[in-house]
Amino acid sequence: MTHDPQAELEGETLAQELRESGEYVAMPEYAYDCHTREGKKRGKTKADFFKAEQVALEPFQRVLFDHLIEE
Repeated sequence: MTHDPQAELEGETLAQELRESGEYVAMPEYAYDCHTREGKKRGKTKADFFKAEQVALEPFQRVLFDHLIEE
């Protein structure tokens, strides 16, 4: 469960609201990265994570350590 004190959302309250909404929203593929159990099962690595983050930068800016994550 989650707790976001700034949004004043309690995990159980949020879970109940989601169950009652009746609308199913599939988990997006990008959510399964090296930080989740499912992502690890799928073979996602920290290198994959950093590459995806780098590609998503807008505007793109080269940095000192880019060579460590480039293919």
